[in-house]
Amino acid sequence: MKKSLYALLPLALGACAAPDAIAPAAPSAAVARLAPVTLDTARLGRLADGMNRSLVASGRSLRVAQMSFFTLGRGVPSYRRLRFGAWVDRTPEVVFDASDYTTQIAPEEVDAAMERAYASWNRVARGGIVVRRAADDMPNPDLFDVPVYDDEGTCVSLFDDGATPLQTGSLAGDIVVGGWLPAQFFSECLGNSSVIGLTLTLVATDGTGAYVDGDGDGYADIQYAEQYYNDSFQWVTAYAQFLGPDADLESILVHENGHAIGLDHFGRLNLQPPIEVLLKRGNLFDPAAVMNEGYAGGENRTPLPTDVAAVRTLYNSGR
Repeated sequence: MKKSLYALLPLALGACAAPDAIAPAAPSAAVARLAPVTLDTARLGRLADGMNRSLVASGRSLRVAQMSFFTLGRGVPSYRRLRFGAWVDRTPEVVFDASDYTTQIAPEEVDAAMERAYASWNRVARGGIVVRRAADDMPNPDLFDVPVYDDEGTCVSLFDDGATPLQTGSLAGDIVVGGWLPAQFFSECLGNSSVIGLTLTLVATDGTGAYVDGDGDGYADIQYAEQYYNDSFQWVTAYAQFLGPDADLESILVHENGHAIGLDHFGRLNLQPPIEVLLKRGNLFDPAAVMNEGYAGGENRTPLPTDVAAVRTLYNSGR
């Protein structure tokens, strides 16, 4: 993303301090933060339709097949499918649009965190997929970062008809990290400013409009993905506390990168034993995974057993 409709809003930041304890001072207040996040699926469907109409008009066979959201608190419970698609080429290339990194953290720290976050998945033993970094050499590589409004002021598409790939006919990479956008992008177009990260996954379609599964593994063949992050959160690289106010950069990146390689959300909020006990243990979801549907603070940077099983199954079954 080299341009945006919005100017970034100033954000007051506090200094990072080492956490004193994992348990919050007021469990009842912490529980209040864990209200389910509501997303209007009909609205999001119309948004995807708008982007797909623009893709049709541009002459591309790609279609937006999945919009994956990582949210504060309990997450979006309707998105719990474990796996939804797979890369036929197990070495997709990712481009980091460094011009749109958050300004809350030094660019070199953002860059390093993004590399580590993809490396976390690459290191999964027998994971079957390795994401490689490619050069950021396009002035405007992202397709889906410019809100389009109808006459009533409703956001109906995110398609940027001035994106460089539309002029050159070649995508910048298999995955493009489009950078950080202000809260208005998420509230006005996705309908909720609690969205921390967004991954759009595109697949190819055949002449009938059906998703292509060229290798016959039962999953749509992922052709392209874009990722965006909400700059209104307090992004940090260390000392994010469980149920605290900060968003740990690497933890969020690892989660969204799981979506980019084809994983969906799994695990559900565990309310047994009593919530106060769970809060003290830091164990909110069952099973615990980086692909749990919601973010409750703290650091969760390494794929856990359920994550590992999911990616192994996706890339090592029937291939």
